[in-house]
Amino acid sequence: GKAEVEEKWGVPPEGIVDLLGLMGDSSDNIPGIAGVGEKTAVKLLKEFGSIEALITRAEEIPNAKLREKVREQADMARLSRELVTIDTDVPLHVTWDDMRVNDDYDREDLKEKLQALELFKFIRDLGLEKEEGERGRRGAEEKRRKGEEKEKWGGGEEEKKTDQHYVLCSTEKEIRELADRLAGQKAFAVDTETDGLDPMTAPLVGMSFACRPWEAYYVPYTPENLSLLKAALEDPGIMKAGQHIKFDMIVLERHGAAVRGPLFDTMLAAYLLNPDMNSYKLDLLAERYLHYHMMPITDLIGEKKSKQILMSEVPVDRVTFYAAEDADMTFQLYRILGEKLEQASLTRVFEDIELPLIPVLKELEKTGVYVDVPFLREMSGEIGKRMTQAMEEIHDLAGGAFNINSPKQLGHILFEKLALPSAKKTKTGYSTDVTVLEKLQHQHPLPAKILEFRMLTKLRSTYVDALPALVNKTTKRIHGSFNQTVAATGRLSSSNPNFQNIPIRTEMGREIRKAFCAQEKGWKIMAADYSQVELRVMAHLSGDENLIAAFRQNADIHTRTAASVFNVNDADVTPDMRRTAKVINFGIMYGAGAHRISEELNISHGDAAAIISAHFERYAGVRAYLDNTISLCKERGYVETLYGRIRPIQDINSENRNLQEAAKRAAINMPVQGTAADIIKLAMIRIHERLLKEKMSSRLILQVHDELVFEVHPREIGRMRDMLADLMEHAAKLAVPGLTSQC
Repeated sequence: GKAEVEEKWGVPPEGIVDLLGLMGDSSDNIPGIAGVGEKTAVKLLKEFGSIEALITRAEEIPNAKLREKVREQADMARLSRELVTIDTDVPLHVTWDDMRVNDDYDREDLKEKLQALELFKFIRDLGLEKEEGERGRRGAEEKRRKGEEKEKWGGGEEEKKTDQHYVLCSTEKEIRELADRLAGQKAFAVDTETDGLDPMTAPLVGMSFACRPWEAYYVPYTPENLSLLKAALEDPGIMKAGQHIKFDMIVLERHGAAVRGPLFDTMLAAYLLNPDMNSYKLDLLAERYLHYHMMPITDLIGEKKSKQILMSEVPVDRVTFYAAEDADMTFQLYRILGEKLEQASLTRVFEDIELPLIPVLKELEKTGVYVDVPFLREMSGEIGKRMTQAMEEIHDLAGGAFNINSPKQLGHILFEKLALPSAKKTKTGYSTDVTVLEKLQHQHPLPAKILEFRMLTKLRSTYVDALPALVNKTTKRIHGSFNQTVAATGRLSSSNPNFQNIPIRTEMGREIRKAFCAQEKGWKIMAADYSQVELRVMAHLSGDENLIAAFRQNADIHTRTAASVFNVNDADVTPDMRRTAKVINFGIMYGAGAHRISEELNISHGDAAAIISAHFERYAGVRAYLDNTISLCKERGYVETLYGRIRPIQDINSENRNLQEAAKRAAINMPVQGTAADIIKLAMIRIHERLLKEKMSSRLILQVHDELVFEVHPREIGRMRDMLADLMEHAAKLAVPGLTSQC
């Protein structure tokens, strides 16, 4: 009802679109007004009533900074309001009576369809799945394991009953008994509860353990309690299963217990089985594989972020169930997913690449990166000056001042005042995104200057001003997260901050990288890049004789390609020819056609098609490999890397041409990019092992796609150079030699 909506959101139902228009909605990519959160938005709407009234009476806003934001981003607020407003003026060809539910349907058939669509809540709400007493007895009995798992995925005799036995262990006697029980297992699941999501700062609240289905134990954290469990956690002979176990390992290590032994990560296993899923959260995996509905964390800490409490403030009996359930579900998923990986022939990539990488990334994140904060602050000032200069030039080119951040005003300048060619005008105005501006920059200097201004704005806000705020107060370093379950190709991604996206092609991007430096006097930063790894993988996978010969002769592959395409000698290749060849070489691997190449090189579609044709004439083996990859994918529905990593390609046989073409590009790209990612991961694992074996002080601090960055002890510089060249270049046995460049 209206009262409940207003109590929850602070505004009545008719005010929700204005609220979201101001505060935005990140889940739907609604921007809102930057810097305006829920509290501020509610306060403004209570005072002014609506977005339009707020914009009209902006001069009445007492806070000068907020007043300026509303003025500058008025168009964005209007656009955001429009985006969140549901269009109710849609012609319907059914009546309410047509949609009335009756009982004349096959309940079992409906249940199967809902399960296939993973709409488990509908199954429960419609009563299609029998409730079996206590929570957790949901789910069909036949779906639960009966002990037929292979010994590899064992860990105790299977309980046939499904009553949950979740126990709080708080006395020394209870914890010692639990420790003894864990010590006798082949495997157990471990999970931590913390007051925060940053493993480097989050206080530990408690730990939960499971080694049999439907049975788990929770131990509140004290240094004494953890010391009693330390031997079991550090036992190298016991398999430790976790959901995103790297997080738990960092937290426990910070508090005095290092997790050792073989690892199993349920999130990683689910990712390998389904690399295109949007989320691998434990509750979703429990629904998918166990048909079990877990207790939401919001039941404990509250739904509304502004009113949420800490886990340490939740009564221990409630935490016990929640934490024990986490460990129980993790243990059950470990047994199920282990078998599914074997059935899908994914055990090799899981056990040889993804699991051994966990300790590498754990150390990388714990080590962190040192940044020169004064350098960044000085750089922020310099960028600010360049932004001011760019803004003045933009206004001069436009013939007057306007809000550069307003798509509506910019669209008016570009397409009405300057009469530049545009795409069709939509209800929300002209598109002024990066692809539009890139097409227009050759016709007028204003679009190029807008792109420069946006680049400076993004670099300053995303990196130069943001990085200092991420520095850990204790270590004085930035401890980002490196994620194994984001990119479907197998590439690592990073967050808080996104190191992978720091641009290196621009001068300003390279300047930002200078801020990453050694913390200790005399130490050096050493970067090693696996040169043209994806092209080398393409040479191996395609078996193309000319491509293989070029690499074996240590020729510059882009120069060699340019010479072939333009029918000149290597010595006569110009920088523009080489750049064209580089676009072609990499474009082919990403499934780019003549249209994309023509846009990249700003040439005609016909010229782009001719260049691609000349390329395939030279590298016929590559053409044959690409055709075969598409053919196999159409037949099997998936593609795979050299190491057996699989990616299903859903739309490869779609009747929709656009969907099928996109699927083809993904199918062409994944085996190459995925194999390259696997090679870099293998190199990271072997380097980590060598550093430990030889007890070296140097450490890995960053991974940026094909580049590894190290902080190197001055006495180890020579050894590191030799070691990196050896281990990176020999990380994989390819038909062409590996090559690293170092700086």
